[in-house]
Amino acid sequence: MTNTDSLLASIRSDISDGNTVSLFNTIENLDRDELTAFFRCNEKISDVVGSLPILNAVAGIYNEIAPYIRKAFDQNEIESKQLLIGQLDTISILHVASHYPDCMSFNNQDFVIRNSENFAFWRWFRAHAPADIKIMSLEDEFGFPQAFVLPKILLSNPHDLRFYNEFCLDLQARQPAWYEDFGIEPLIRDAMIRKAIAIEEGKTLPPCPVEMKAVKHNFLIADFLR
Repeated sequence: MTNTDSLLASIRSDISDGNTVSLFNTIENLDRDELTAFFRCNEKISDVVGSLPILNAVAGIYNEIAPYIRKAFDQNEIESKQLLIGQLDTISILHVASHYPDCMSFNNQDFVIRNSENFAFWRWFRAHAPADIKIMSLEDEFGFPQAFVLPKILLSNPHDLRFYNEFCLDLQARQPAWYEDFGIEPLIRDAMIRKAIAIEEGKTLPPCPVEMKAVKHNFLIADFLR
């Protein structure tokens, strides 16, 4: 068994055993040289991904790691600040990059804007964090407006709303006042979906002007529908 295989087996064992302390100890002590190489990347992750075999291997099982960490958070085993450590960010965005080759590093000044059109970014970056913490952190760390998150998720995958609906339910359960402010009304949601799909198909729909009140003064939505 290689060292990498042993590392993955250890992570999976911690998840199976419910050993959150050991899991975080492993994640926080991932290969320093590879982490340094990743943090130096300011453009496409594909520029450095070939030099990160250990991090890539761990990122390959991020879909197993993320739900466990979210459960541990919900059970008050970890604090919110632990959800945003650099090592978790790294393996989550590497997982995104495995689905989206043009994914930009989070050191890029336009990190969220450049990645926001791709569904894999919204599905997997910080997938271990609750919806409200994810939304708040994107604004606090990257300057991405909170009000833009739900419409961007919706438009990134208008054909399948399962993740969008799950994200909305999570936000509504944890922060009902936020959801009241940011939630997209069904008629507006459906109009956005129709236009997004039409654009994909090369069709042109007539403009759909809306009152700002109807879109909760969200100018991203209003501009998209006009």
